Amino acid sequence: MHSLRLLFFRAQSFSPKKFHSSIKISYFSSKTNISSLAKLRKHTGLPLSSCREALNKNDDDFDKALEWIRKESIKKGWAKIGKYSNNTLTQGVLGLAATNSHAVIVEVNCETDFVARNPDFQILVEKAGECILKNFMVSIWILKNPFVNNSSYPCRAKWDMHTLSKLNLDNTHSLADMVALTLNKIGESIAINRAVGLSVGSNVAAESLAAYAHQSSSGLSSRKGRVDFGKYASIVRYQAMSGDLPENWKGKAALVGRQICQHIIGLNPLPGLLSSVPVGLSNEANLSTRPPDEDSHLLEQPFIFDESLTVREVATLNRMHLLDFVRWEVATDEIGSEGDERDEQVNTQASSSSNASGENFTTAIK
Repeated sequence: MHSLRLLFFRAQSFSPKKFHSSIKISYFSSKTNISSLAKLRKHTGLPLSSCREALNKNDDDFDKALEWIRKESIKKGWAKIGKYSNNTLTQGVLGLAATNSHAVIVEVNCETDFVARNPDFQILVEKAGECILKNFMVSIWILKNPFVNNSSYPCRAKWDMHTLSKLNLDNTHSLADMVALTLNKIGESIAINRAVGLSVGSNVAAESLAAYAHQSSSGLSSRKGRVDFGKYASIVRYQAMSGDLPENWKGKAALVGRQICQHIIGLNPLPGLLSSVPVGLSNEANLSTRPPDEDSHLLEQPFIFDESLTVREVATLNRMHLLDFVRWEVATDEIGSEGDERDEQVNTQASSSSNASGENFTTAIK
């Protein structure tokens, strides 16, 4: 009986109004469209509260809310850059973007291999590769345009971190902004460190490029969009030898060119195409004149796919004349090459010509 009275007393003392007033209930703002909220959440991966804030501040307009989020993320990323500025970047990915006439390699570095496999990081590499390739193609076009520049133009270019940061992705965002945006998502120091490009020369009909990126890392995507990923990358520039060529020469040369790129990555020859053994003479006849490091030169190395032939002999048999090559490895400085002076020339001329044209050639963020 006593227990029944106690239960009755507790029931009478319970106040629904009092109970509800002690609980905080979150409601969607009347301005927030649930479908837009879900779409923004899926598109950005941000918490619902952040997506709701973006929509409320932009009258439920998805595009405006997305742009607002990007701007806020870039601001936060720039604020974090100083915090991570002293961190060592020993990992990363090379992005290779190429056509038959132009090719670029860009190195994007990070602190850990885990981040190098992150999809957001790889999107940054993709966008950087596409942007640099497009700017390179425009720069070369300006340099060889007789109405803009009457001098001969170089076929190799390099970009350092400072130059790359100024390249524009669209009318409002630079590559540096894309780095800040990605850094804010990942929470680790990253940098677009350097890039190199090769293009065909004035004899466009006879010249071509071959390129290859090698992964050597599990979990790394091999390709995103039009950009190949790898820890190593190489580009070879070559032209057809004079005289009659087989009908299928272009296809066969492209295959051999790709194999030579693989050879370059595997055997890591010294820069340049020096050769002390003239075509047609045996190695034995020239032993006295061969330098001790000759096997480190590309043309004199045994071809990795057929060691009975040198790279020079393989090129000759396939009616190919090698003109230039580049090999890059993540977080490894490139040994000086004979193209350094041309690199400086193309950067200087392209920059001044682009400024003179007054136009902005860009790739959009997606």
